[in-house]
Amino acid sequence: MRSLAAASAKLSGGAFSSPGFRWFFAGLLLLALGATIGDVGQRWLVQEISGSPFHVGLVVFAGSVPMLLFSLPAGVLADRVDRVLMIVTARGIGALLITFLGVLTVLRVVEVWQVVILAFIWGTLVATEIPGRQSLFPMLVKREHLMHAVAIYSGVWSGSQIVAPAIAGWVIGLVGTEGCFFLTGVLQVTAVALFFQVKRHADTRPGERRQEGALEAFTSGIRYVRKDPIIAALVLTAMGTAFLGYPSATALLPSYAANVLRGDATVFGSLLTAMGVGALAVNLILAAGMRVAGRGKVMLGLGALWGILLLALAQTTDRAIAEVLMGLIGACSAGAMTLATTLTQMSVNDDMRGRVMSVFILTWGLASVGGLGAGALGSAIGVPNAITVGGLGTLLVVGLVCVRSPGLLRLD
Repeated sequence: MRSLAAASAKLSGGAFSSPGFRWFFAGLLLLALGATIGDVGQRWLVQEISGSPFHVGLVVFAGSVPMLLFSLPAGVLADRVDRVLMIVTARGIGALLITFLGVLTVLRVVEVWQVVILAFIWGTLVATEIPGRQSLFPMLVKREHLMHAVAIYSGVWSGSQIVAPAIAGWVIGLVGTEGCFFLTGVLQVTAVALFFQVKRHADTRPGERRQEGALEAFTSGIRYVRKDPIIAALVLTAMGTAFLGYPSATALLPSYAANVLRGDATVFGSLLTAMGVGALAVNLILAAGMRVAGRGKVMLGLGALWGILLLALAQTTDRAIAEVLMGLIGACSAGAMTLATTLTQMSVNDDMRGRVMSVFILTWGLASVGGLGAGALGSAIGVPNAITVGGLGTLLVVGLVCVRSPGLLRLD
């Protein structure tokens, strides 16, 4: 009972002792829920229109590749302008965009190329605001509460993977895919209103910075990462596993559900939900204050297990087994990424936080490239074989990091 009480106190205190973080949490909760519902709707809409794994992968690519193109300039912006305004501007425009997609779907004039273009614009808005969001929440909490805040931040997105797919599957069955897009628009607008409340409790403008030119500011984040061997190893591990591991568990999932498990949107949603359950469980454990000894080894171990589980997923055609495997994949991927994010946030100076985290965010841009490749590979050699390639690649990345960056293994 005492351990349960201690965990409850940790979850209700810590980062939540800051009123600014509480408003941030509320806005993030609706933002994540809406974004995930919209993402599920986009992927299932393309599956309905064309039934092509490549087209599904193309939409994932279009929505994520802006991370590669725009996250570094956005990181410079996050160190220069009010971070709340970055978030609410991008998400307000995004709400209008996703509502427009809903209108196209209602009118039955939507085509794959339109979804691809809208996904790219949406991804550009997200790439613009994420460095601001990643740089904002460490400003709202004490340093000793940072691990708690990162785990909560990650847990919100993990939790959205549980609730949102189930909601999306229910909405699609009830009113059609367009319902996902209209619901996302409402949730995004509400999130914007909540984020505005953060400014009442904290100064969300960046601190004083030294004078530097635009080009120097743009490249300084990359130089900072390259000079720090631990941060460099953390970023490279995250990038490599995201490039090969995430697409195998996400971009190929609609085709895996439809063609391998012979399921519908409900099955697709259940697989995403299982992944979210595993991820949320890990992040709740970390948010409750669990002490992780040898965090570098744990992070790499979780990455290796992630690859092994993908190999197992490729071999099964049983829905129940696939759901269990997706839950474990969610736990491993979330644990590895939460540890990598926490260690990076704790290692970086405040005046460089936006730029360094924008380099870290390139991880998700690489995941988009991997999504396109996984979709093309799935169309060429079959979805199970493409998942196998992703699992083997993830194992290879972890092995190379262990050999080339032994300092990461000693990180505690």
